Amino acid sequence: MLAIFANYVTITRQGESQIVENVLKFRRDYHFKIVQFTDIHWHNGEAPDKQSAALMQQIMNAESPDLVVLTGDILAGGGCDDA
Repeated sequence: MLAIFANYVTITRQGESQIVENVLKFRRDYHFKIVQFTDIHWHNGEAPDKQSAALMQQIMNAESPDLVVLTGDILAGGGCDDA
């Protein structure tokens, strides 16, 4: 398989940091599926937020993407208890 690129993610958990290497690759049929979610405008975990989360999960289950990208306005700053 042909590797597209490697990305490095820093994870901070309870004061610890580590580098995790993920290599993204084409599938055997040379396809690479990306799912993008944008402008979610998450508020306080209310009913519309739960609907968005359920829809996103449904899409990921149906599409089985190789990469999921969150872009745009993920959180709605105004009116959030803890943005």
